[in-house]
Amino acid sequence: MILAAGGFVGLVDSSIIAIAVPDIASDFDAPVNVVQWTSSGYLLAMATVIPLTSSLCHRYGAQRTWVVSLVVFTGATLAAGLAWSLGSLIVFRVIQGLGGGMLFPLMRLLAVEIAGQSRMGRVMALTAVPVQVAPIVGPVLGGVIIDQSSWRWALWASIPLALIALIPAAVWIPNRLIDDVNRVDYWSILVLMPSVTIVILFLTRVSSSEFSVSTFIFGIIAVCLLFGFFRRAKSSTRSIGFELTFLRIKSFRATSLIVFSNNFSMMGVTFLIPLIIETSDPNESVITVGLSLAPQGIGTLLSVLYVGKKIDVSGDPRRLVFAGLTGVAITTFGLAVYANNLSAPAALVLLLIRGIALAFAVAPTMLTLYAGLPTEKYAEATTTNAIVQQIAGAFGAAFAAVSVQVASQYASDRNSVFSLVFAALAIITAATLLSTRGLPTKNSG
Repeated sequence: MILAAGGFVGLVDSSIIAIAVPDIASDFDAPVNVVQWTSSGYLLAMATVIPLTSSLCHRYGAQRTWVVSLVVFTGATLAAGLAWSLGSLIVFRVIQGLGGGMLFPLMRLLAVEIAGQSRMGRVMALTAVPVQVAPIVGPVLGGVIIDQSSWRWALWASIPLALIALIPAAVWIPNRLIDDVNRVDYWSILVLMPSVTIVILFLTRVSSSEFSVSTFIFGIIAVCLLFGFFRRAKSSTRSIGFELTFLRIKSFRATSLIVFSNNFSMMGVTFLIPLIIETSDPNESVITVGLSLAPQGIGTLLSVLYVGKKIDVSGDPRRLVFAGLTGVAITTFGLAVYANNLSAPAALVLLLIRGIALAFAVAPTMLTLYAGLPTEKYAEATTTNAIVQQIAGAFGAAFAAVSVQVASQYASDRNSVFSLVFAALAIITAATLLSTRGLPTKNSG
């Protein structure tokens, strides 16, 4: 639970600040498009620092890196709440992102280190909880605090959880070093995530009024940078923080595809449901919008420990993931049917079942990721997986946004637009069922 708290704070903070944008704009008398950098800067900093996780763990140990990351995150969070200008707030948010970016992959690495083999499934299943719950808790918690106080207190809300994760880890969790320390290719790492970010911005603006020639040029530049990165990564003797060669391993390749699909679909649905509610009733409160995803989070929480125990007992992740993906696909198709009435009992039940299915689809991949890999390669595998999750989530939200814009040009009404996008997400998930054939049939993590 200590590790889950640390992984949770880094993820929940990004969703808390999103609903505080109007209040921050008012306080600093700044336009919303500039204030948005408080969120964009945080996410970009998180994405940039993730590839450094494995190298820092090799050099200094996972526990020490965890403690330093939490110290940086907590200090920057306190400073952000005391920001005297928008510029200072953006700077402190970037520092927050640098501290928080490694928390989720570090949480999983430490879980692997301290969990016994008999409890590995349950412990790793718990590490899936923050990803599912943070996007739900963040807007609700932020909305309540902002309604009662201010956006500054909304930022500080994550400090107690960060301390819960920091102090016991510093005292009780041992630090383990790995002798094999590779030199880091910092240039490649610094190029990768900004390039991906520009590609995502390009995709989100393709069908919007914000699209321009300059956007197109930046998109071409980003694609060229990505192409150059992958060419360099194949020939470089230095570490880039993750291993592209792992994709040659059948189980790792299958797990990565499934992880990409799960995060792509999850962030797509997380983007769509609040948008549907706000479109149908612009006066709906922030708390209500945040609670709209609660049934899915509750479903995950109710089932994740059972799934973890099932992994430990049966040791057959392939069947669990297949069942989970099937459930996610079916319930997403169901949401396409109820897109015009998400408050209907049937829609709420679908979201609850979808949350349960996500637990089955996500939790086993926390272990299949390491199948066939030596222990000293776990850091690189975890970092690679974290990058896949980050990119998939960003592309999932971008896909949903662009699809809504494109479908609006052809569909007869707004409800049909959302139904089509839900159906597309369901088809993508269903197609991923083929990848389960590459998963190991027993827990060999």
